Amino acid sequence: MKQSLIEKMLPVAAGGVFFLLVDDVLGTSGVVCMVAAVMPILAVSGWLGWKRHLDRRVFGLALGVALFGLSSFTADIIDMAAWSGISPSNVEIGQIFLTSDPSHLGKGRWYAYGRLNSVESSELRCEAHGRITLYGSGPLPAGGMGMSLAVRGTLSFSTDQTGRTPLLFSADSIHQGQCSWAHPAFEVRYRLISRVTRRLSLMDVDMANFLSALLLGRKTDTGSALMRRFRDVGCMHLLALSGFHVGLIALALRFLSLPLIGYRAASCLSAIGAAVFLILVGPRPSLVRAVLMYLLWTTDTLRGRKTAAWAYLASAFVIQTVFCPWVTNSVSFLLSYAALAGLLGPGTVWMRLLRRHLPVVVSGAFGAGLGAQAATLPIVCTVFGIWRPIGLAAAPILTPLVAWTMAAGFGALVAGETGVTVIFHSILNCIYGVMEAVSGLLSCVPGIALQGPFPWLVAAVGIILPFILSWRIRHERTFPFEPRLPSLNSGIPGKPGSGASEEMGTEFSHQQRSPGENTQTPRYPTRPSYLGNRPRSRRHESEHPEHRSASDGL
Repeated sequence: MKQSLIEKMLPVAAGGVFFLLVDDVLGTSGVVCMVAAVMPILAVSGWLGWKRHLDRRVFGLALGVALFGLSSFTADIIDMAAWSGISPSNVEIGQIFLTSDPSHLGKGRWYAYGRLNSVESSELRCEAHGRITLYGSGPLPAGGMGMSLAVRGTLSFSTDQTGRTPLLFSADSIHQGQCSWAHPAFEVRYRLISRVTRRLSLMDVDMANFLSALLLGRKTDTGSALMRRFRDVGCMHLLALSGFHVGLIALALRFLSLPLIGYRAASCLSAIGAAVFLILVGPRPSLVRAVLMYLLWTTDTLRGRKTAAWAYLASAFVIQTVFCPWVTNSVSFLLSYAALAGLLGPGTVWMRLLRRHLPVVVSGAFGAGLGAQAATLPIVCTVFGIWRPIGLAAAPILTPLVAWTMAAGFGALVAGETGVTVIFHSILNCIYGVMEAVSGLLSCVPGIALQGPFPWLVAAVGIILPFILSWRIRHERTFPFEPRLPSLNSGIPGKPGSGASEEMGTEFSHQQRSPGENTQTPRYPTRPSYLGNRPRSRRHESEHPEHRSASDGL
């Protein structure tokens, strides 16, 4: 069967990952030279008549390296093209188009991402260009993504080469009379979010901050007690908007609308709901990844195609990094893709191994946590400097509580100021109290500070070990029906067919074989019966003992 474009993305994504890993070491020119050296190898392999699928995979790797190198080179050109038209030291006013909502930075500071359109000095006004980070003081501006702001302050170039934007603007004040929306849809979005924020403000302060982070991705008060405990148990990823939240919203829409409008319409509605949620809360790397994967999966299911999750992950990775290469420096981007890759790879193997001894729900939760934490451990230790193993036990407990909190929070927002809201508030208070108790108990377990090569070593063990154990389990039996473990009963040998019939208790006197008969277990044994290993009689044979065929008892 011919592969689809999504299925062909796996080697391309592998080439992109290779480029991102070696780009900092060899540089873009070194990677390009390496790709140029691979092309003759592809030509020689085709001339020698190697397998075609091998050529396609190697060609996909080379294409991924070239594609990612080109996008990175384009991003560098865009960053170098950032200019203000006049000297940054003379800039007094800047016209900035916001590409994100303002967020609290702490101590009365806030920040937002945008695009610089023009600058003014005391004597000159000219056009400008470049991605920019806007820093301000005081209350958040009355606006968000899609608004053009006229701010007074100072402009400077970023000295951090790994930063998200090449330009920085420190604003002292905002000219409210010169602010405008680029499109009415942005204003509608802002008014909807403002209404949700006002309804959340009617709740308790800690509850409102928690739901703002959970539903809107806004951490208005990261110093609240429950958020600190989530951080102490290593479960802050449950509060950061990601595929978990998109999946809950999309599946809820699909489940509720399926009996009313049918399968195809419910699938389309859930996909539209996921995209609308992304637009409402703003583009974040983890959310963009989740929505892209869900849209690709929905498209394939409606067309009757089934593709592995690895193909969707690779396709989302290629799309996101090629069109927005600057997101690769984001911690959210790295943790999102690394966690999902760990879940699909070693996490799935851990699930199968733990399922031999634990229930399906417990093995699934712990297996997914082991795979995700093993893949993200080097990133977590590099960025945060500490690893909290208690997260393996805390995440399976807190995840359903967070899901129920989201459901009750949405119910409270939809109910508005009706009497039903009291019920949702009571449910929220109960769940909030349970989460405080559980996270407070688990936060007493200290974290581990891993430095040097230890994070990579622990991650390698967590990734490689399940595959080794799975391989050993598949190949540890010599015979098809030999027990996996030695017998715990000394009277029963480990291999079937060995030992006397008096000890085994599985053969009667009329089934005992002569010394010359073959006693090896048949390759395809018959269905067991109450007469030990005796096969069932055929229709043309008599069941009387005197008329048994010579094959009985073998």
